[in-house]
Amino acid sequence: MRRATATGLRWTVFPYAELNTFWLTLCSFDSVLHIINFWLPAWLTDVVNDNVMTHHFWVKDRRTRQLGKLYVVATPDNLCCHVADAAVISQICSSRSGFPKPLEVYGSMMLYGPNVVATEGKEWTRHRRHTIAAFGENTIATVWQETVRQTTQMLDHWCKKYTMGTTLQLSPKDDILKLTLNVLCAAGFGVQLPFQATSKADDSSISTMFRDTAHPLPGFQFTLRAVMEYMMGHWNSIFMANTMLPTWMPRALVPFFKDDFAAYDDLGKYMNAMIAQANQDIPKEGLSARGQNVLQGLVRAQNLVDDEDESKKSSLTRGATIRFALVLLALHQDIQEWMYEGICNAMDGNPTSLNEWDYATMYPQLVAPLCVMLETMRMYPPAPVILRTTAQDAEPLQHEGGAVMLPPGSHVCFNITSLHYNTEYWGPDASKFEPSRWDRRNRDSFLAQNEDRPGNVAAGLEYPTIHRPIRGSYIPFSDGLRACLGKKFAQVEFVAFLAVIFSRYRVDFACAPGQKKEAHEKAKKALEESICAALALDMTVEIPLSFTPRT
Repeated sequence: MRRATATGLRWTVFPYAELNTFWLTLCSFDSVLHIINFWLPAWLTDVVNDNVMTHHFWVKDRRTRQLGKLYVVATPDNLCCHVADAAVISQICSSRSGFPKPLEVYGSMMLYGPNVVATEGKEWTRHRRHTIAAFGENTIATVWQETVRQTTQMLDHWCKKYTMGTTLQLSPKDDILKLTLNVLCAAGFGVQLPFQATSKADDSSISTMFRDTAHPLPGFQFTLRAVMEYMMGHWNSIFMANTMLPTWMPRALVPFFKDDFAAYDDLGKYMNAMIAQANQDIPKEGLSARGQNVLQGLVRAQNLVDDEDESKKSSLTRGATIRFALVLLALHQDIQEWMYEGICNAMDGNPTSLNEWDYATMYPQLVAPLCVMLETMRMYPPAPVILRTTAQDAEPLQHEGGAVMLPPGSHVCFNITSLHYNTEYWGPDASKFEPSRWDRRNRDSFLAQNEDRPGNVAAGLEYPTIHRPIRGSYIPFSDGLRACLGKKFAQVEFVAFLAVIFSRYRVDFACAPGQKKEAHEKAKKALEESICAALALDMTVEIPLSFTPRT
């Protein structure tokens, strides 16, 4: 408590640190969640959820309004400074070494070795230098082409399987995850998969062994797509089985980890085959050529190819953001029509055939779908919390005209949800889904006042067609040098997906004619009860949707 008082900030106490394993495990049980959210008084519910890393989204900005934009939580383990001040976050993100990541939190991201997500210092600089080059415009163009192709194939599959009259009715979660995984395989690894499975695999050539089939190849227990899907849902148990158990322990003694061992082994073999293919392609194209996918770029960069675990979790976060957007657009039919008009305007003068859509021509014109993505990620950020620590040489934080010095080793928690719902940064309608706030043509937007402020070009906001919020107030991709390298990958995929879907269909809730109100209430409840689990914020309840062809 003395250390908390010495910071000069308002502080409170809590018996467990946010990252305490026992506390996180306890709060993962449904019965405990029910007690926290329904038995406790509202103020105590917020106190508890504010100190569970996976529950921050539920608190929004209520604790910040009570305690201020910076406040300290003292626990028996450590101090944690909660930050919801844009200027302070910008300062922390701009610091090169004063506020590193707490690498112990990112242990599961080291499953296949060191990578750009889970390293610091010189090693991180080396990984970033090679990785950022792999996310060039050639790779992004592949993302565009593959997303258009996969979305078209997905719609064809839906028409055959889910048609009820002229309307498609389905729960799209699994198919959206499949789509994002397929796009990742093509743009990330150079493996193009059809949306629907083929009959059998052929291991006679490297390229055909990755096909999605009913049964895996001899020597494998998973197909490539199956192992990627398994990884998404079982990341923690795979990490535990393959890194925390003694290497001398026979696997037969832990049969409940059988699939986790197999998934780890199979993905490793698939990755080695992909690396071999990328190495074969380099002599044909030359070392100076730019890769069409991330893997080729990494091989050219210095064979840093088996390090990048970040791509495996990105499919989950991208898929969740797409599903949030679909539900929000179904709730707000007026915004859906506004976006449709924007898509039609972008299509004017361009080919009507989806396969002929050109990335360089079409993407910059699809402002409305991009605004929908930015607004979706504002209200439902993939990770509601970002953690840093204070180094020995951390500089004082400038806050409200004074300097705040945090003890070395303290945790710093970026409260993204509080930032993204703060009326100071977003205006009085901060809690409202309003994508047009981002459109630069909207001169009435609260964000228009930031137009002449220097330095507001943050991660994911580099476009001249959108308004920019105060630097540090919008960080779904983090900010500064540690900002997500795949942000444009995600944006192009999202925009292409929405453009294909909504150019052909109108989306609503799948319900009986007299149950529209109940469907709306169920969707709103599902959105509000989203929880950060399995690496990303996501809805715990599936919302069935209907897709009606536009005439």
